[in-house]
Amino acid sequence: MDKIIAVIESSSIGTSKLLLDGLLAGGYTPLFLSRDPGRFPFYGNPAIRFIETNTNDEAGMLRELNEFNRNSANKILGVTSAYDYYMPAVAFLADALGLPGQKPEAARYARHKHNQKEAFAAKGLPLPAFQICRSAADVEDAALNIGFPVVCKPVSGAGSMGVKKFDNMPELLAHAVDWLRQATNYRGIPIEQMLLLEKFVSAPEISVEVFNGRALALTEKYITPPPIFLETGHQVPAKLAQEWYAAAMELAERAVAALDLSFGCCHVEMHVLGDGFSLIEVNQRIAGDLIPLLVREAFGIDMIDAVIKSTIGAPIDIHAAPSTSVSRIGFLLAGEVDEKSRSALETVSGIPNVVECYLAKDLPTQVEFGDPRDRVGYVVVSAPSASDCEIALRSALKALSLKDEFFALPDNKAKAA
Repeated sequence: MDKIIAVIESSSIGTSKLLLDGLLAGGYTPLFLSRDPGRFPFYGNPAIRFIETNTNDEAGMLRELNEFNRNSANKILGVTSAYDYYMPAVAFLADALGLPGQKPEAARYARHKHNQKEAFAAKGLPLPAFQICRSAADVEDAALNIGFPVVCKPVSGAGSMGVKKFDNMPELLAHAVDWLRQATNYRGIPIEQMLLLEKFVSAPEISVEVFNGRALALTEKYITPPPIFLETGHQVPAKLAQEWYAAAMELAERAVAALDLSFGCCHVEMHVLGDGFSLIEVNQRIAGDLIPLLVREAFGIDMIDAVIKSTIGAPIDIHAAPSTSVSRIGFLLAGEVDEKSRSALETVSGIPNVVECYLAKDLPTQVEFGDPRDRVGYVVVSAPSASDCEIALRSALKALSLKDEFFALPDNKAKAA
């Protein structure tokens, strides 16, 4: 008997690949829905079933899944995805098929950043001053009210796309006008023509990984210097005093509760201030950037298995636990490596404490987008201590590029475009 789980879109690396690999290893048959399944390297894998469909059309996907169920002896047991964009569709489809999932109305509401800010404010949760903007005039008014520097964000974006810091009105307005005229993102997914303007917060950033409303682990983030906010690495667990660790976990749980997101994984981002925290946003899906791999290495917590089991309504035993090691990922950006770096991959794999390393097929020479599309590779390390992790990561990155400074290391002096 095939155990069928529908998966909406994916990528060939990262958390999406972890999810597909986890399904296959667990004896499940992924039913993969994509606008262009042929572009993925796993296309044609006999262990995966494929449906080519418009993944922006929820009703169309429901017709496809209902037809599959009518014609298959093995029915769909669950629906999932690793992408923010498709979580409302996942909730809609699961509900329509009578399967476990997030409440559709909560998933749709939480997909948009401005709704989150209003929900957090209503609950008195800590966050920077913000204003919702539907026009360039709104943006100008918001900047004057909030005061520079400000951060401008598309309300339905993901992966820091379109997120940028501004110190003056002309550059802010040019950016705002450009985004307000966009009806779809680079994937062709419809986006709301609205922007969120908020006060810039200069502080370290962490994320809290949450499952079924309960916090499991804290992740420390490494980010390029402003004006862009490209995440260049993560470390698990985050370096925080125990009392701060507990406070961050409590705030994350309050944030997901404010959005009524009680099912499955959430990835909650916040700034660490001198006297507390400031919420950034909640992503209603499993953490990306291979963070689940870091959590598994550091805590022994299998978030991928938890996602799969929750998707089909199976019992799950998952809870916060003390870390047994430190794990970290460092991303290589365009221009940090070139084709000669490929010859060093085998050497890097043999460096003590290196878990995994990867270089993309194409290696552009400069940062172009200011978001994850500028990443061209990564190194994952795991060791008994944070210092051992940094030694391994630095050795690996240096072997790949022969440079001394990298965006993935916190003391880098490089500047983002």
